Amino acid sequence: MMKHASFVLVVLVATLRWPLYAQDVTTRLQRGLQLALRNSCEAALVDLNAVVAVDSRNKLALNAIGTCEARLGHPERATNSFRRVTEIAPSDWLAWSNLGANHLTLKQPELATAALQKALNLKSTEVSVWFNLGQALELQGKTQPAFRALDRAERLNTRDTHVTAAWQGLANKLATQAAEQVENKNYQAAKTLLWEVRRPLASSASWNNLLGYVEFKLGDRVPAFDHLQKAVHMEPDSEDFLLDLGEYLLTYHAHDAATRFFVEGLRRNPDSMRIQFGLAMVYQAEKRHEKAIALFNKLVMSHPTFEPAYSAMGRSLERTLQWQEIINLGKSLRARNESSAVAWHLIGAGLLGQAHDSGGLAEATSALQKSLRLNPTSSETHFLLAKAYDQSGRSSDAIDSLKQTLSLDPQHESAHYVLGQLYRKAGKSNLAYEQLKAHEKIRERKRDETVSLIVTESKTR
Repeated sequence: MMKHASFVLVVLVATLRWPLYAQDVTTRLQRGLQLALRNSCEAALVDLNAVVAVDSRNKLALNAIGTCEARLGHPERATNSFRRVTEIAPSDWLAWSNLGANHLTLKQPELATAALQKALNLKSTEVSVWFNLGQALELQGKTQPAFRALDRAERLNTRDTHVTAAWQGLANKLATQAAEQVENKNYQAAKTLLWEVRRPLASSASWNNLLGYVEFKLGDRVPAFDHLQKAVHMEPDSEDFLLDLGEYLLTYHAHDAATRFFVEGLRRNPDSMRIQFGLAMVYQAEKRHEKAIALFNKLVMSHPTFEPAYSAMGRSLERTLQWQEIINLGKSLRARNESSAVAWHLIGAGLLGQAHDSGGLAEATSALQKSLRLNPTSSETHFLLAKAYDQSGRSSDAIDSLKQTLSLDPQHESAHYVLGQLYRKAGKSNLAYEQLKAHEKIRERKRDETVSLIVTESKTR
C-alpha cells in the first residue's frame, strides 16, 4: 500500500513539472480509459491522474479515477473524484449513482441514499440504482422502503439473480417481522407487511397460512378460509397449518370440517400432542364429551405438564356435572405444581359445583381467589368467582367480578346474561336491558358466522 501511494505521488509531481500539451492530454486520456476498461487500474491511474492535473474538470478522467480506486479497494480515495463529477455535471445520473455506490461501499448509507435518490430523479429506470438504494435503506433499518426499492429493481429486470436473491431475502425478513406482529396481536400491522411482500411470497404455504391467520383474527372470514385452506393443501403434513385452520373452523362452529382435518392430521402425525388436543376440542365443541374426556385424559397421562389439556378436560367434566372428577384433576395438577392457577381454578370449579351450604361456597371462593392471585387475567375464573359470590348473596361483589370478566372478554356471552339478571334483581332495568341486549347480539352473530362459514366451505369443495 505505501509503495503504491508513493508511486502516485511521483506521477503527480512529474506531471506538474512537465505540463502536457493538448495532444498529449487526449492521448493519455484515451489510453487511461482503455486501461481502465481492461481493469488495468494501476497503469490507468498514471495517465488519468496526469490528465486531471492539467484539466481538473475532465469528467471522463475523474469518473474513471473513482472507478479504478474503488476497484483497487480504495473507496475513500474514490469519493472526491465522484463528488467532483457531480459538481461538474449535476444532471448526470451516472455521476450520482457512482457517488451513491461509493458511499454504500464505505458504509455511509445516509449519504448513499441521498446521492442515489438524486440519480433516480434523473433516471428512474436503472436497475443498479434501485438495487443500491435498497441496500442503503436496509442498512438504516428501513426495511419496508428497502423492499420497495428492490421490488422496483426486480420488476425492471426479472432475470438478474443478484437482485432476485436480495428481493426474496428482504421479503422473508418482512414476513418474519409480520409473524412477530402476530405474536404481539398487532394483526393489522402484520397484514400490511404481508401484503407488501405478496409478489415474491404468495406462492408459499407459510405466507398463505400467516396471512389467513391474520385475516381470521381481523374477522375477514372468506379470504381467511381461502388462505388457511390453501396453506394446508400445499403442505398437508404441517402441524402448525392444520392447527391454525382447525382453530378457524372451531371458532366459526364448522365442526364437521374441523373433525375431518384433525382426523386426517392424526393419520399423518399419530403422535402429535397438539393435533390430539385439537381433535379433542372439536369433540368438546360438538358436545361429544365422553370422546373429548378420553382424549384429554390420554394427553394428561402422556404429557402431565401440558396445562391446556387439564383446563379443557375440566370444561368437559363441568358440562357433564362430574364435580368430584374436576376436583381430583385439579389436585393432581396441584401436586405437580402448587403455583398452578389452572389447578386452583379446577378445584374451585369442582367445589362450586358440589357446594350445598355456605361452608362449601367459602371453600370454592377461596380456591378461585387463589387462582386469580396467580393469574388475574383469566376471564373464566372471574366468571366462576362471580357465580360463587352470587350464590353466597354477595351481589355487589358478583357484579364487580362480572364487570372484570367482561373487561377481559367483552364477548363472554354468559357473563352478559348473568350480569343482566343481577341488574334486574337490583331494580336497574336500563343496565339490565343493555346487558341482555349485548347477550342476544352475541348469540345472533354466532349464528350468522356459522351460516356464513358453512356457505363458504361448501363453495370450496
